[in-house]
Order: sequence, then C-alpha cells, then structure tokens
Amino acid sequence: LHQVAIYFELEGQPFKALLDGIKINHKDKTIEPFDLKTIGKSVYEFPHNYIHYGYYTQAALYDYAIRSKESPVLHLIDEGYTVKDFIFIVTETKTSSTNPALIYTTSQYERNCGMEGGYIDGKYYKGIYQLLDDYLWHEKTNE
Repeated sequence: LHQVAIYFELEGQPFKALLDGIKINHKDKTIEPFDLKTIGKSVYEFPHNYIHYGYYTQAALYDYAIRSKESPVLHLIDEGYTVKDFIFIVTETKTSSTNPALIYTTSQYERNCGMEGGYIDGKYYKGIYQLLDDYLWHEKTNE
C-alpha cells in the first residue's frame, strides 16, 4: 500500500498519519510499515537525524495509527498478522553518492520513548503524550 493516510484520535484529539507505505506479506502474514527519507549528507549520518528531527516520534505515532481502529490493516492484525518494526528507508540526495540506500529499523524501546518519553543516547526526550499536553496547555493559555 502506498501513501496510506490514517485519521484517528489520541487522547480525544484528531491526528493524521501519512505513511509512505505498508508492505503486506500474505505468505508470512506480516505487515511492515515504512517511511522514505532523503538526506543531504551520508546515509550513515541518519541515526543523528533520527534523533535531531524527532523521527522516533513519527515512528511511534505511525505504529500507534497502524494498530488503531481506523487502520486499513486492522482486520489483518485481527487475523493474526504480525506488525514488524517500523523502518525508514534512507537515500542520499547527492547524485554523485555511491552509498546504497540504508534501512533503519526502529526498536520497540525507541517507539515507546516516542510515545511516552524516555532516554535515547543518555538524553531525555519528550514523547507524543507529553508533547500533546504541552500543545493543549499552550492552546488553553494562549501562550
């Protein structure tokens, strides 16, 4: 499936996840959600960008969305399909690059941090729930 939009609610707030793709393997009964990323530097620098740009929150939110009641693959999950770890497929924008595309597999721990907050590489990062609380506070106080 390509360009999969999932509209869902989290903590009573509307959300949208737009996955670049979901690979469904009916033989192995697996579902593999993914996002495509380009990088102007070496693909091997993506782990830094992953943290710097908060892609761990994107992975967490997309993982949540794919399991939500609004998900187009929920019926497959209910039938026993396994959702594999969310991946980023990363390629360089430089046409002169000889580096192959990189597949960055997110861990359950990183996705948990993306939702609940937690430590990644020794530094604490807020998760979706905390960021949503911050957003709602700013909306309420107009600050």
